[in-house]
Amino acid sequence: MYFYRGIYCDEKLQRRKKKILRRLRMNVGQISVYTISLASGRDLFDIMHCANFKQKNYDRSGLYIIGIASSYREAVNLVQRMVMDFYEKYGTFRFKEFLLENSKDWY
Repeated sequence: MYFYRGIYCDEKLQRRKKKILRRLRMNVGQISVYTISLASGRDLFDIMHCANFKQKNYDRSGLYIIGIASSYREAVNLVQRMVMDFYEKYGTFRFKEFLLENSKDWY
């Protein structure tokens, strides 16, 4: 599991961001945390509840997390903000390819 250095976070989780990221790394269950990650298929993003990571057969090795949110609705709003920020900064929607090319942005 890799985390984007400039990880997006909604206002409700901003204070606890470091703690939440540490718990995600250690696979500790959390009730109200949704993750936004780069999709493995043709889509740009996957939004999923962190309880999915507790499943034994879930492969977390190639997961690139770029945002965390307190609810599904907040995660959708965060994705919208991420796409608009990226487009304003770089002028393209090739979000996935750009982030994966810059390996120094992940930890």
